[in-house]
Amino acid sequence: MYKLIITCFVAGTIMVSTSSCGNDNAAATTEESTETTSTTENSATTTSTAAPGSEQAVMDVHDAAMTMNSELVNLSGSLMYALENNRNVAPETQKEMKMTISALDGAGEAMMNWMASYSVEGKSGEEKEAYLKSEMEKITAIKKQMEDAVAKGRELKGKLPKE
Repeated sequence: MYKLIITCFVAGTIMVSTSSCGNDNAAATTEESTETTSTTENSATTTSTAAPGSEQAVMDVHDAAMTMNSELVNLSGSLMYALENNRNVAPETQKEMKMTISALDGAGEAMMNWMASYSVEGKSGEEKEAYLKSEMEKITAIKKQMEDAVAKGRELKGKLPKE
């Protein structure tokens, strides 16, 4: 039953994250940006030819971070399941698991909050430039938060006894 709940949660989160993204720039032409995004062992990387400070540059970082979203959810669910169902986990490891689950969930929530508040519409000139600079700082920090949480989750999951 618990695995069914986790599966539904993961599927729902992935659906929400991809639909709530609202990235209307996904169909942007290659004139503005050509992007290569890949997931590596420790992080999602972005190579973009978008102009620094442009809306596309911000969205490129966002898109790279979003490639980690399903792994965030999966790691959180796996660690939660292991925490609740494995009685042989040392108290120190249990504490570390709880902190890691919190970090994973917090990183996902930070991304969702950023996406909900991001809106460049109605801004132009210097206001738009300042807004995009601020948003680039925010999304870069969120991407780093996600990378760190995923790395810690992978490390901790690797230490757990296999079922």
